[in-house]
Amino acid sequence: MTGLSGFFPLILLILSISPEQRPPVTRPCPCDHPSRRGNGNGCTVTLPATPGSRLRYSLDRTSDAYKHLYAQRTATERINAQATDLDIEHPRLRNRRSITNLNTLIYVLINLRALQRLRARHTTTREVTPMPPT
Repeated sequence: MTGLSGFFPLILLILSISPEQRPPVTRPCPCDHPSRRGNGNGCTVTLPATPGSRLRYSLDRTSDAYKHLYAQRTATERINAQATDLDIEHPRLRNRRSITNLNTLIYVLINLRALQRLRARHTTTREVTPMPPT
């Protein structure tokens, strides 16, 4: 993902939520003090005024759509971290074709590792299940 393209579905999801559907504020300020600055007003919070800046505060993080998008994003971040560990950002090659081939091999390796983990998990679950009586 480059730029904000990965956040576009999340922004559409947030903008489609009406104010009535947004979660209510359910708890008071966690700070137990009359005023931090001594002005008698208690806690004051300044929220940004533009709709794009308020997205972070108005997200319903318990919705299924948000959890699905978050899972996709974290999966992408895990793949990018694996690629970074395999030195995809600073190749020691000089021409474009060699770098393209190296990047392809790196992503094939990442997919093979994922397949290996799935097969290992599948064999351990098959060994644990008891055999039916004959």
